[in-house]
Amino acid sequence: MKKLLILLVLILSFGFSNAQNVTLRYEGNVINGSTIDALYTDPTDFINLHFDVCNETSSAITIGVRKVVISAVEGSQNSFCFGAQCYGPDTYEMPASDYPVLQPSEVIDFAADYFASDENGNILLGTTTVKFEFFRSDAPTDVQTVTVRFINGPTGIETIDAASLDINLYPNPITSSSVFTCNVPSNSHTASVKVFSYTGMLVNEYQLFNGKNSININAADYRSGVYLYSVVIDNRNVSTHKMVIR
Repeated sequence: MKKLLILLVLILSFGFSNAQNVTLRYEGNVINGSTIDALYTDPTDFINLHFDVCNETSSAITIGVRKVVISAVEGSQNSFCFGAQCYGPDTYEMPASDYPVLQPSEVIDFAADYFASDENGNILLGTTTVKFEFFRSDAPTDVQTVTVRFINGPTGIETIDAASLDINLYPNPITSSSVFTCNVPSNSHTASVKVFSYTGMLVNEYQLFNGKNSININAADYRSGVYLYSVVIDNRNVSTHKMVIR
C-alpha cells in the first residue's frame, strides 16, 4: 500500500523567506521548508515523487537545484529530474548550463527518484532522507528547500524520540578536538553518526553501540569549514546538527 504524507513542519527552516520568489507545491499545497514522507508500507524497489516549482515574480528568473543526502539506506540510490533534465545518483548539483529559465507564473516539474534494491535485486528496507535546495542564479543565498523522506517497508515508520538520545558535541566549533556523546536505544539493530560536507557528500562515519557512546572528533581529520552530522539508527536519520571545524 502506498501512502504519501505531507508534514508541514520546519516552516522556519534556514532559507525560508516571507516574500517567496520561488514556491514549491505538492498537490496544490505550498511545501517550502517542509518535509514530505513518501511512505510505502508494502516494500517496493522504486519510489518516485513529483512536485511543482513555481516562479512567483513578475519577471523571468533562472533557477538551480542541489541535493543534500542527509542519510541513506546502504546500497540504495537517489537521483532527480528538473524539467527536461535528469541526472544520475552521483550528481549533487545541477550544472549551471542546465538551469531552466522560468517566465512569470511559469511552473516546472521536479521529480525525486529513489532506487531501493541492491545489485542482486533484493529490496532494501528503511528510510533515506534527501533535502533539495532551490535557488535563483542571481540570488544564490535565497534558498527554498523541501526534504523528502523515502520510507520503504514497515521498519521505516518506527519513531525514535531524538531528545531521548541526549546528543551532544562539545566544544563546537572545534579547533583541536571535541567529544561526541549519544545514548542509543537498547533495541536498536544498527547505529552510526555520519558526517557530511555542506554539499551532502559523506565525509566520515563513526559506528555507535547500544547504550551510552563517547567518540573523540579530531579537527585534524577534516578541512576547515561547516559540516553536518546525522545520527542514523536502523537506517533512518534521527537527528541532524551542524559541526564547525576551525
